[in-house]
Amino acid sequence: MDASQIDDRQNELARHTVAACQNAITRALENPAQAIGLARGLEAALDTLLLVGREVERGEAGIYDTDTAVLVHVLANDGGHIALDFHADHTSLYRTRRGTFFIAGQSGACGRWKRHRNGGYAPGCGIELVGDTEARRLLEQAGGPVEKYFKVFEG
Repeated sequence: MDASQIDDRQNELARHTVAACQNAITRALENPAQAIGLARGLEAALDTLLLVGREVERGEAGIYDTDTAVLVHVLANDGGHIALDFHADHTSLYRTRRGTFFIAGQSGACGRWKRHRNGGYAPGCGIELVGDTEARRLLEQAGGPVEKYFKVFEG
């Protein structure tokens, strides 16, 4: 892939991102009750995008190892076998020595980590970088140790 193709792909990604933001703003104006949820979703996405940028600048992007990272919390472990249970989900939140959060896991053909195969879906596994905002949301949703990794304000 030459430089002009990379630039074209980056420009297209930027156009899609701007369009998604504009769509979210339009939806929030039509239904103000959704505004906070949409804002949090966009904040988490942008937080993660900035984090990826910082990791790339440091030359560390893509180096996430569950054997060397700290297991923060098991987000989902329903006990199902990924080959037999389409909805099985085994996903955990990890933190690297430098403080970067990521999730890793495996799932059945209808789960978070599913893979496209032969026109359908199959069990899969993966690792995904998440920003602090998303990591906190995942911990809160799963009843994990939020206070151990984030400041908790009472009020």
